[in-house]
Amino acid sequence: MKIHDTDIERKFSEAAALMGYPPDALIFVAGGWGTWVVRNRKTRISAENLCWRLHDQALDLFGADAKDHLAAWGITKTNDFGELVYGMAEHGLVYTSEGDSQAQFDDVFDFEDHFVHRKFQPTNVYKNWTLSTMFVLTTLAAVAASGLSRGGLDGMLTALLSSWFVFIGAVCIWLGVFKGNQDWMLLVSFGIISLAAGLFAFLTFSL
Repeated sequence: MKIHDTDIERKFSEAAALMGYPPDALIFVAGGWGTWVVRNRKTRISAENLCWRLHDQALDLFGADAKDHLAAWGITKTNDFGELVYGMAEHGLVYTSEGDSQAQFDDVFDFEDHFVHRKFQPTNVYKNWTLSTMFVLTTLAAVAASGLSRGGLDGMLTALLSSWFVFIGAVCIWLGVFKGNQDWMLLVSFGIISLAAGLFAFLTFSL
């Protein structure tokens, strides 16, 4: 993983020297945000989510040798991710929010289990995604059938459209309120408008 901006590269090198880590370790952790955090310091992500992103990133980059590569940089546990993140924050390379703490990185997962024995994330994302997909599809089918029985094709389309607005509105409100997004006010406002539009369309159709 390389940095092409010489000024950013210099900042990472200087910070790494003061923190006692190789520059590549800082660059690796910064890559967990998906974009260089020095360019957008308010990109927010939870400590747990960042640890799992770095887990997946290490496997993508180093495969079966991921644990050894990280250990060569002095990273042997998720606590070290936290030390790197907060060390970079002290040097102005990343942004931390009120309520965040380095302790949130402690023991998120065990390197031996999840790099050597390759256990999956405990939440079993694939299974949850499959169940969620089935729930959404069956719900849409029920809504479509209800609309079709009441108003034919137009009724089905109206029911599906109103359900879609309600769903989008609910997701936006949830993201704005519970995920701490920096644009939470815009998300909540859009969510309320979308939710209201969906409910209005549904009630108009029902009545």
